[in-house]
Amino acid sequence: MSTKHPLELPEILVRVGYFLPLWIFQVASESGLPKMTFKPKTLLSCLLVSKLWHQTLLPVLWHTYTYESMKGASREVLDRNSPLLRILDAHSDLLSPPHCTNLVELSILQGVLDMDAQRQLVRSNSGLKTLRWNGPYRKVPLNPQDFVHLKRIRSLVISHWIGGSGLLAKVLKALAGSLVKLNLGWIDGMSKSDLTIEVSGGERADKTHTAGLVLPYLETLTSSRNWPNGPDPSDLVQCCPNLRSCDTILTGDIDVLRLSNTLMDCCPGLDKLTVRDYVQRHLGEALVRNLGGGGPPGPIHRLVSITVSQVLITKNLVSAILHHASTLEYLTIMVQEVDADGTEDSGVATAFLPLVGCRILKSFSFCIWNRASCSSAVLEGLQQVHTWGCRGIEQLFLEFTPPEEEGKQAGSASVEEILRDGAVLGWTLCPKLTVVTTSYMLKMKEGFFQDLFGAVQGLEQLQAVGWNGLKFVRTGI
Repeated sequence: MSTKHPLELPEILVRVGYFLPLWIFQVASESGLPKMTFKPKTLLSCLLVSKLWHQTLLPVLWHTYTYESMKGASREVLDRNSPLLRILDAHSDLLSPPHCTNLVELSILQGVLDMDAQRQLVRSNSGLKTLRWNGPYRKVPLNPQDFVHLKRIRSLVISHWIGGSGLLAKVLKALAGSLVKLNLGWIDGMSKSDLTIEVSGGERADKTHTAGLVLPYLETLTSSRNWPNGPDPSDLVQCCPNLRSCDTILTGDIDVLRLSNTLMDCCPGLDKLTVRDYVQRHLGEALVRNLGGGGPPGPIHRLVSITVSQVLITKNLVSAILHHASTLEYLTIMVQEVDADGTEDSGVATAFLPLVGCRILKSFSFCIWNRASCSSAVLEGLQQVHTWGCRGIEQLFLEFTPPEEEGKQAGSASVEEILRDGAVLGWTLCPKLTVVTTSYMLKMKEGFFQDLFGAVQGLEQLQAVGWNGLKFVRTGI
């Protein structure tokens, strides 16, 4: 009795196929940003081995289609193999919808296909688990019928739609039985009562009443409030009794006290908060403070992870963050600028105060993403942390835009030259984690990295340090 070789068994061969290199990690020479490039040479060779291998491995080759990486495929080839697709990134050059019915993930960018073709694509794939759908440039109303068949959907991202008159509520109600992650971008036409839904029943058969929307499985909510007609974040979180993560933009019309009270009353499991306040800096501070028990009397809701993005770093913000010191493990602070004079209230050093007060912090990131900031000022702020409260910190990332003249100082050398001898105080550059940016080519003082790693000596649990796209790890890791 002959025994088949394992690679003649389709169920084994297909598992091997998914381990063959299909996408490789590269850094774009123009931008310095990382990207995945489609390189199927090995798998294409395997397709030629036998008919069995071709039939078994072809679905592996056509598992994912993204235009940027696979634009060399002709329309005829795409049409023939599109039934095999499981992930589709619909690009603007996609002139007609591929014949997909087995997708688990679909992304539709703005300007792709006409609306009827987009709807056909969504409605033909009832097994979707992830859907990212950007509406047309001229927003049109959401159609709940596009979503009612998506009974397995776990992640939904929608933007550039009109969701008023209960349309958004009906869409979300259709997905409530499985939806875990929700990202609402530019949704227009909303009013206060738009997240209620009509429920049939009552004394008469034709009688209806309104009830609040409930999303019992939703754990992650991202909401970009487009003032004044977008969905109110307070109304959204009220629908999510099991919410774990909330990410919202705070505009001037938002009632922060109502939002914090709703989060505390309706979302007892919330442990991650991301707030973006690009106009009035006190809104983010107030929300973080209220949740930590620093606002009006009420329940205390301390967080494990906080990300705050606002105009300036202030001691009021740090004070609000410190209300969560007993539970906070992950902290990211992003500001547009810092006080150039380095005043006590809003200088760079203020951003590092949580490193003293948050004793169980594992990861800290500080980013200045608008105006140029001197490397020495950021380093000096870090060096002023004389007593680290978070002795168990594992990751430290610092990102900012250094001024051009910084690299022209006397006694400076390029980062590549400084690191040519390898490790500095037990730290080495990790190429796989480093994004090649202008910071790599800027000139810096010879002893700069000795000072940087000298500032974190003694932190035995620290595993990674990031400095403007340069990622360092301890030697031996």
